Amino acid sequence: ERSMQGGGGWEGWSESDPPWICLVCGHIGCGRFQNSHAVRHYERTGHRFSLFPKSEAIWDYAGDGYVHRLLRHKTRGFEQRYVATGELEGGAAGAATAVKLKAISGHYNHLLKVLLRQQQQQYMKEVEAVHACRRAVEEAVEEERKKSAELKEELHRVEKLTRIANKKNSSTQSKIAKETEQVRFLQTLNDTLIKGQKEAKDVGEGTSGGTGGRRETAAQDYEKKIGRLR
Repeated sequence: ERSMQGGGGWEGWSESDPPWICLVCGHIGCGRFQNSHAVRHYERTGHRFSLFPKSEAIWDYAGDGYVHRLLRHKTRGFEQRYVATGELEGGAAGAATAVKLKAISGHYNHLLKVLLRQQQQQYMKEVEAVHACRRAVEEAVEEERKKSAELKEELHRVEKLTRIANKKNSSTQSKIAKETEQVRFLQTLNDTLIKGQKEAKDVGEGTSGGTGGRRETAAQDYEKKIGRLR
């Protein structure tokens, strides 16, 4: 058993169950006495005419009957007379019947062509709508792809700027640390100088005519403290 979904394809029929062919799009599916794929195709698409290749009969799903039987229904009286006599009526009556039969046949052939053309136009509209939808989706995907590429490029640029900024920040932090250390050194040095001046003053005031040895010792201690700070 073969199976292929979609218009213009095979759908669920086997050699024991000859297929029906949609006259609008060419879809091939089994008949109503099997799995009714051809019927479901009509329900999905609205394609009303289906051909049975074995007998060349055309089924109209909308009218629920064979297209070629329309002519028989309209000329039932003529068929009954033909079956009874086995031959066409002769003379003027036979000629009139033949003309009438030809007119009816031409009318329904024209009707079938019109309906098939309408079905084909409807099918082409549906196909064009599908193609338009596909083009719209492809354009949207392409637009999103471009946006994604632009965002990636922008992200790369931001990351590069961030690395540069981090490098500059690291350098700045290093400079700040050095300057802070220098400030602390100068502050400590200043405190030491102030303390040394105060000690020298106290030593000077504590010796009235005083001892040069103590002053010399204080001065040496002061020089040592300054040396340790350098």
